[in-house]
Amino acid sequence: MIEELPDERIVSFEAAKQYLQISDRTLRDLAADRHRSGKRIPAIRVSNRQVNFYVRDLKQFAQESYTG
Repeated sequence: MIEELPDERIVSFEAAKQYLQISDRTLRDLAADRHRSGKRIPAIRVSNRQVNFYVRDLKQFAQESYTG
């Protein structure tokens, strides 16, 4: 899983969605900086349809966003 990957590793949209356990729309909104919460996840845009993420950004988002 993502927890064991190095921070500089790049993962797919699907892997990020599974790791964060959020919907497609929520992840798209977070990556596009238009989520209603004002939160954002830095994304690597490969094309209009393909978005990837650095593991470190996903880990940081999870740490800041989830409690318990």
